[in-house]
Amino acid sequence: AMTPPHKQDRVVTAGPDRLEMVQLAIAGDPHFDVSDVEVQRGGVSYTIETVRHLLRERPGTHLTVLIGMDNLADFGTWRDPAGILELATVAVMTRPGYVPGATGAAFLPQMNLCEVPHIGIAARDIRQRVAAGKSIRYLVPDGVEAFIHERGLYR
Repeated sequence: AMTPPHKQDRVVTAGPDRLEMVQLAIAGDPHFDVSDVEVQRGGVSYTIETVRHLLRERPGTHLTVLIGMDNLADFGTWRDPAGILELATVAVMTRPGYVPGATGAAFLPQMNLCEVPHIGIAARDIRQRVAAGKSIRYLVPDGVEAFIHERGLYR
């Protein structure tokens, strides 16, 4: 997302920097690909607009939108959640301690719930560790760690 719609009230790391960290994180893994469509488009990034764009760009493609259980709580407030479900499969990854809120639970029957192993790493914790001058080695790929330090992110 260039500008995440649910985070407009706070400072977030610049979209191009977040994009580059994802590119560094998946470098060399043929199972992943990164789209820069939201950063190139600029402004607030809405999932429905990105799904529509990707389907126009790649006709006949089946898309799966991955979200965490924490995102499910707000899914009903997203722009056109019914449209997202109509155009793509939404897979919700479990997260310990999170249960779907009322707005999200209504959509859960139309989604795929994916039990995933809990690895105990949260972006919030990584940002806090960097701000406190603590190591993030082994918590993020080496290239991402170097990028964070080179750019002075999260200080």
